[in-house]
Amino acid sequence: MALKVLFIDDDTMVRQTVTEGLRANGFTVVSAANGAQGLEKFSRAKPDIVITDIIMPDTNGLNAIQEIRKKDAKIPIIAVSGGGRTHNMEFLGIAKQLGATSTMAKPFRITMLIKEIETLLGR
Repeated sequence: MALKVLFIDDDTMVRQTVTEGLRANGFTVVSAANGAQGLEKFSRAKPDIVITDIIMPDTNGLNAIQEIRKKDAKIPIIAVSGGGRTHNMEFLGIAKQLGATSTMAKPFRITMLIKEIETLLGR
């Protein structure tokens, strides 16, 4: 059975590129354009892993991580960020403190992301 990934990112191009890359590698992908949408889809989709951007409108990735952790203490969460307009990479450290299992700086290669997913899911 294909692993289900919830990918949350407000950047349409990033969302499409990552979604297509993951699907091409056999993953089922549910995507969301912001944290609020991501939380809604998390409850319905029951993903195996969550990948979330940090800096987004509405509900940001840090809030999404905290809410997901309240619902599921064990699901792997990968926080990704390019640091926004200020390129502040401290957000990744904060994400880790709030419950992200691992972090990745943008831009990243899809192969690196897949490797990280497989590592976290023990494959």
